[in-house]
Amino acid sequence: TLRTLKPAMAGHLDISVHSQPTHVLVCPRGECDITTAQELRGVLTDQVRLDTALIVADLTGLDFLDVAGIHALIDASTVLAAEQKQLVLSSPQKIVTRLLTLTGADQLIPIYPSLNHALTAV
Repeated sequence: TLRTLKPAMAGHLDISVHSQPTHVLVCPRGECDITTAQELRGVLTDQVRLDTALIVADLTGLDFLDVAGIHALIDASTVLAAEQKQLVLSSPQKIVTRLLTLTGADQLIPIYPSLNHALTAV
């Protein structure tokens, strides 16, 4: 018997960007998976053109993150670091924090429990 598998539903991701004098705040909301990860990577790496050295990704509204999303964050961090800019993550939900920790991404990108922690620690 031949079965036809339906493709998985694509994740939905909205990303807002807020430029501040001391940092850029990038706020993804929704799901970051293989269908949306490149969008997040693109928004983050676009920040190399700005004068601000600190990019904070506020993950409060990120409900889901898969390995493609983790790769997007690591890739963006590498691109930004090459231009003397730093990406930090703030306020991830427990499931997102767990995945970042299990994969070791927390060793490559600083993660802070809140936006205030991220801004005062850097």
